[in-house]
Amino acid sequence: EPALESLPKTWLDTGLVTIVDDSYDALETCDALILVTEWKQFRRPDFDKIKQTLTLPLIFDGRNQYEPEKMSELGITHIGIGRGNQ
Repeated sequence: EPALESLPKTWLDTGLVTIVDDSYDALETCDALILVTEWKQFRRPDFDKIKQTLTLPLIFDGRNQYEPEKMSELGITHIGIGRGNQ
């Protein structure tokens, strides 16, 4: 993972950062997903799996990659950062 190379080694040593093989595993026991990247692998996720895995079906979308209407239809609370109220 390229992003891991930029993390200070001390962060990894503290146990505060967990590395997983499957991005959906990172959602286990999480209340929300916070998206702050436009990486291709996060553009078309399995929203049903996300909804089932998160404690709360909540996505903070910092890149506004997901359509609020679709998220609402799927039963996911979507907060698009910078979009304002729609």
